[in-house]
Amino acid sequence: MTALKLVALTIFYAILSWVMIHLLAVLGVFIALAYPIWWAVLPQGTFCFYCKSLKQGMWCRFCKKTVDPNDPVYPHVSNLRSAVLNGILIFLFTVLSITLVYGESKLLNKLGIPHTAKTVYFVIPAKGQYRLGEIFPMKIELVGVKTPINAIQADVSFDP
Repeated sequence: MTALKLVALTIFYAILSWVMIHLLAVLGVFIALAYPIWWAVLPQGTFCFYCKSLKQGMWCRFCKKTVDPNDPVYPHVSNLRSAVLNGILIFLFTVLSITLVYGESKLLNKLGIPHTAKTVYFVIPAKGQYRLGEIFPMKIELVGVKTPINAIQADVSFDP
């Protein structure tokens, strides 16, 4: 494998793992809760993550059987206990993903890349008398802006 292919593959897997960690942080709890239900509805389409991580001939603690790739049921979840344990395993990886995403946000904040709030509060002076059709300046004070902005939109109404 050439050095360029190795660098490209490394970058691809780094981006893919970043995306998967963030997806698992967002959707992991739902997947973990739905996993046993998925097994109940589609047992042949639900595989055991623990069996997949083992080599041939090793004992799967979740399914309570020996890993055999020639088995027509391998690596499918064989019982409810295994489905629940796989759901717990997904949940543990979800907690790890949430921790990594939280740590990433803290690191980005320390590096000076804070999350910008989407809402800005502003104060408009409440008094002033103007004639119909008159153009007048209005001082607007923005509160809570930490980064420069280039445009705002405001809806202004007057007491008739």
